[in-house]
Amino acid sequence: MENDFARFGFRGCDVTATRRAWILTLDFEAFTARTAPLWHEAMHRWAARCREDGWKFSFFTSVEHVVRLRAASSGLYEDFVEAAGELHSAGVEYHPHNHCLFDPSSGKRATPAAERDRQVPDYPKRPSMYYDIAYRNGMTFREWLPTLMRTFDEFLEEAKIGRPLALAFRAGGWDYGSTRDDVSDYLDGLVAGGFAFESGATAGVRGTRSWRIGAPFSANMFKLVPPLIEVAPTDAMNCGATLGSIPYFGWVSRILRQPKLWMPPLGPGVLVTVLHFDELFHTGHGSSTRKFAVEDPVEVTRRIDAFFSRIHAARRLLRLEPCTFAELRRILRDAH
Repeated sequence: MENDFARFGFRGCDVTATRRAWILTLDFEAFTARTAPLWHEAMHRWAARCREDGWKFSFFTSVEHVVRLRAASSGLYEDFVEAAGELHSAGVEYHPHNHCLFDPSSGKRATPAAERDRQVPDYPKRPSMYYDIAYRNGMTFREWLPTLMRTFDEFLEEAKIGRPLALAFRAGGWDYGSTRDDVSDYLDGLVAGGFAFESGATAGVRGTRSWRIGAPFSANMFKLVPPLIEVAPTDAMNCGATLGSIPYFGWVSRILRQPKLWMPPLGPGVLVTVLHFDELFHTGHGSSTRKFAVEDPVEVTRRIDAFFSRIHAARRLLRLEPCTFAELRRILRDAH
């Protein structure tokens, strides 16, 4: 099935890689003042493992959650930006992520809770970022993005982190709009904001068998509105999963369905894995998930170490080298 960008006529020529790279993207969201202390410990442990093994990650950081934590507690926020700085020095690159229109001083959502909980039966996506900005609050994405970026830059400055040389964006809830005009507004906003990459292509209708996120390895990169390039996700991994669990086997099955990734001869391409940091603190799977039920720092450390062991094995078997979005341009070329 065609992804939305192709369906609406925005898909340009393919882009290929000159080597086998692995961009580990992590949606960094859902942290609160209550969960912050354990979250901070996990950030420090993650940084230590990055340094030990030479890993690089691209963190799509929920700007509204950063602002809410800053407004809730200056002390917890200081701990957070200190840990964010340590992660950056260990190999983490930060990119903006957003789920809604919010007050840049408090992080408070512009949409009342009662309205947010209302079902939207005719919207083919989860009504998240674009729906909230445009349909609930009557603002274009292009109008909203400068406010979002000023707030994101404040976080980087407070954490003493420089902007990546090439910025990437991923819409919260995979929601960049549902019509051609919506998607045009979204892409034009990214181009005006100086972004180099988008990483969230989807296809189909959410909640149905047609729903798809991303594209297979070696077929997941193409030009959009110049100079923007789509670098679509290829797979998703639960970083809190245990070896042999349902989520772990789910990742293995997604890899096996991409033979160009593992069948000889191993050709070039960019594997783009989606992770969520908050999954370190959840138990269960699917409808039985209990969010933030893990409160033992020892268990969180065990989960992080197990995750790094798994990706170390995958890196060796698949002959992939970690890469960030800022490094990506050096290994890309247009396909003819």
